[in-house]
Amino acid sequence: MIYDPASGGFKRTSIRPALFGKRSVRLQDGREISCRPAFAALATLAVQHRAETSATVTGVPAEKVREAARLLAANRPVSMYMHNGVGQHTNATQTSWAIATLYALLGDIDRQGGNVVFRRRRRTWFPAKNSCRRKWPSSELAESESHSGPPASRATALPTIFLRRFSMAAPIRSRHFLNFGSNTIMNTGDSQRAREAFRALDFAVAAEFS
Repeated sequence: MIYDPASGGFKRTSIRPALFGKRSVRLQDGREISCRPAFAALATLAVQHRAETSATVTGVPAEKVREAARLLAANRPVSMYMHNGVGQHTNATQTSWAIATLYALLGDIDRQGGNVVFRRRRRTWFPAKNSCRRKWPSSELAESESHSGPPASRATALPTIFLRRFSMAAPIRSRHFLNFGSNTIMNTGDSQRAREAFRALDFAVAAEFS
């Protein structure tokens, strides 16, 4: 069931997400697979990175890590702010995900004293398909090969789609790429595949605030 962040809920009020346990899920082809909630997987992963383990990687003493955890837990609500110190590191995406996950677990998203989600201003949407010389087949915009991310809509596409287009045969192939405010190579699921795709381009530009 899709969660709608704009309304803060699911399409049906009866949905109660499972945090632990295992579920049997039937796929479209009839096969059944065993799944467990992301929260349970996160808990299993966290056990492998106790304070003593992180100390050997980060250089931050284990007691300092525990002290920081107690400080956050005892002084809620807290707000999160991270900028260039994290965003311009080589491991920025994974670090940002880790910080955001911790903040989500604290439960201070969109509450007084935390990070409030303001209503978005109205804007005019300019679909990419209106700017293309050739009409894109709908099959090129659908993301049936990926198992993560939102479905394509309004002529949008996930990175896996346009990375594939970089190396396709003409006339389907995309030869030029203009990127605004995103490290496309590092923030996709397969950075090596992204590097190879970019090498197939004739011309690429990245625009970012200094």
